[in-house]
Amino acid sequence: MKRTRKPNPAFNLLRVKPKLFFWSLIVFFAAATFMVLKNQATFSNAAVIGPRGIVEHIKIPYSSNQDGDIGMYTYSMTLKNSILFSGTIHLTPDDCIGNIRINGQLQPKLLEETQHLCDCINGFYINLKPYLSKGNNQIIMEIRNTHGFYGLKMTDKTFYEKYIIALCLIFALLLVNLKQLFLYLRDQFDAFFQQNSLLCRLVGGQLFLLLLLILAGIWKDLPAPWYKWSIIALLISCIWLPLNLLIYKKFLYGKAASLLFLFSISISLAYLIVIPHSVFSYDYEGHLSYIRYIMERGHVPVSSGGWSFYHPSLYYLSITALLKITNAGGYFTAEELPKIIQACSLLFFMVYAFFSLKTIDKVFRNLPALADKKNDRIFKTAYLLSIAVFLCWPSNAIVSIRAGNDILFDLFYAMSFYFIVCWWFSKKTGAFAAALIFAALDVWSKTNGLMLLGLIGFLLLIRYFLDKEKTRDRKKYFSKLCLLGIFSLFIGYYAFLEKFERLKADPDMPMIVGNANGLGPGFLVENKPANYFFLNPVKFINIPFTSSLDPTKGRENFWFYLTKSSLFGEFSPEGEHTVLFAKILSFFFLLIWTIGSLGFCFAFRQKNAYIPVLANLCLLVMAMIVFRIYYPYSCSNDFRYIYPAVLPFAILTGSTLLLLTNNKWLRCLTMGMMLCFLIAAVAFQLNVLHTYPTHL
Repeated sequence: MKRTRKPNPAFNLLRVKPKLFFWSLIVFFAAATFMVLKNQATFSNAAVIGPRGIVEHIKIPYSSNQDGDIGMYTYSMTLKNSILFSGTIHLTPDDCIGNIRINGQLQPKLLEETQHLCDCINGFYINLKPYLSKGNNQIIMEIRNTHGFYGLKMTDKTFYEKYIIALCLIFALLLVNLKQLFLYLRDQFDAFFQQNSLLCRLVGGQLFLLLLLILAGIWKDLPAPWYKWSIIALLISCIWLPLNLLIYKKFLYGKAASLLFLFSISISLAYLIVIPHSVFSYDYEGHLSYIRYIMERGHVPVSSGGWSFYHPSLYYLSITALLKITNAGGYFTAEELPKIIQACSLLFFMVYAFFSLKTIDKVFRNLPALADKKNDRIFKTAYLLSIAVFLCWPSNAIVSIRAGNDILFDLFYAMSFYFIVCWWFSKKTGAFAAALIFAALDVWSKTNGLMLLGLIGFLLLIRYFLDKEKTRDRKKYFSKLCLLGIFSLFIGYYAFLEKFERLKADPDMPMIVGNANGLGPGFLVENKPANYFFLNPVKFINIPFTSSLDPTKGRENFWFYLTKSSLFGEFSPEGEHTVLFAKILSFFFLLIWTIGSLGFCFAFRQKNAYIPVLANLCLLVMAMIVFRIYYPYSCSNDFRYIYPAVLPFAILTGSTLLLLTNNKWLRCLTMGMMLCFLIAAVAFQLNVLHTYPTHL
């Protein structure tokens, strides 16, 4: 029997004290940021000469506010070259660029490689670095205006932040004992592999088979449908089986939880096989255009270039990378790619569900008197019902196979919230930092992820005031506040930099929903107090589905539209018994809502254990209310913007049983209503599935 090498806790990884290391890194980070900002390339002395010879002094980027003369406009500017400047420039000419002169020399090669000289929407990239000299450089561009407005958008695309990261990394490594760090990491990996040998062999074997299949696709002429579904099956198994094994081995009641996870993902897998890619999607063509743009041009489009291009790029970059890897043989046609995109969504959904279940497990493990309740039947039932409510949520199957960046937002939100809960119970800085990292990735997936920064900041404040006076360490909380501030600055910078640039040209552009001005009056809804304070339960049951365009289907009422879209989305699925199942499900949802409200009250009695769950749910709902007030469009009030709210609601619903430990009759009634809701939810999902033919 092999011995497991345990990591040595006595390793001295730092050459200095941890506090000195942290504050030194903060100071060095500020100095490196200042130095890099001072050495950026800059544009100055910009002017434009029109067809009539009129000179106008401008700022780059520039767009006229009125129609200009048809003809050639000559733009001149001074570019201050920098050693850090990569030379990559994004140009959007209005309308067609003719030629470029640098320091008096005509440079035709700059425009030879691009086929988008007249692309006044998405523009194109050029590399100026080989043609620049040190210091100031004079650049002249001739741009022909064919109609309407005239202008030139010119953006430096150098990733200056890489220099800050590299400098800080080098500085940190100077203060780290590299030998001890190597030994520590070696022992950590060795311990992990020995404790999870079955899991490692399973994942390794699956990845090897996937690699062989991709190589076969490159070297052999395989049938495209067979190759496509073989790739999908291996990708799903590489995620599904290891996650199921981890749930079985690591959770409190792993056997039952893994069976529930297996059953839930089986329904989603059936949806992947049967449901066409465009049936339950929002703005599908816009998302697909984003992915195609990156695949064809190799870079992210400007936000003004397409309907969905204002979205952050992480989801689209991830999908493009997976498509390029799995389609290395080039066998997939344009008709087959959407099914691969659906499969990628299912991969993300499985990981999202796994981390959500880990959060449920973590919360229940840290409830008071767990040692006495672990074998208690009521506690086990509450635990498993929380998992079941989350996994069997009626819209899960739809969400799991839908193309769009919502699913990656859900994934990173769940991961960040899991580490928030870990930090809440352990107070470890590592968990806090992990929560911030995944929050940053969440914002990179969808701007809604900014809510996580508010949640982390609020919980940090609550933790500080809940901490006992004798054990409170102000410096410890101040260091976490500094981390939060640094991440917030970086996230805010990347989330809104381009939006502020666009705001200069278009003062009416919305900051959050970039395409809100294009939604049209048909989506506008009322913003009266009655829309937020009342919900007619009879109408809620009798009107099975909602719609963002039909005022008769409850879209004017905030709670009606939010809760209906949480159950079914904005869709009206077909089927002989679909309406009946939807009405039954709506009835039991009202009962579950009542049970969840009781769980909300119970959570307040527990205080410390449920604070992250309560704060998360309240923040998401309040954010949705504020969002509805500022953007009174029905489609912007959809539950998909706060889909992670299903997790805290499921926890509070299952926890209601712990409130009723002394009332057997009421407890059995509550369990019966929850089981009826779960049965109705599964029946509805299966009924929708039954109405579609197999779509391979």
